[in-house]
Amino acid sequence: MDNTTINNGVCEFVIMEQVEKKLKALLLYAQMLDLISFNPDSETHAEHINVDGVINDLLDEITTRRIKELCKRHGFECSDDFIDVIGACSDGAEVQHIIQNAERKYYLAYHTRILSQIPVDDGQKDLPFDAE
Repeated sequence: MDNTTINNGVCEFVIMEQVEKKLKALLLYAQMLDLISFNPDSETHAEHINVDGVINDLLDEITTRRIKELCKRHGFECSDDFIDVIGACSDGAEVQHIIQNAERKYYLAYHTRILSQIPVDDGQKDLPFDAE
């Protein structure tokens, strides 16, 4: 298994060979987008797409989808709420506490919603009709 280490100064990670092949295909696709968007008649030429843009686009798409799934699973109101609250945590234990509280709030709200659907017994089972 061949791995490549990528280090851009902010983060360093090992990319697997299969993922690198997929990334290369996407970079070549981006080059095609550059060719299509190039307008030789224009005085200003479009900026070229680079690997940073492709990777950031992928990370944005993936993290947005994952955070949306986690919000739904743990009862957070919105992605921004999740990002702010979880991002402010100092460690995994604090995250666990936040998640447990969010889930508890969700369970209580769901319980209340179901309770609100139970008909109230008002003691009136039959309509009083006078038989004349």
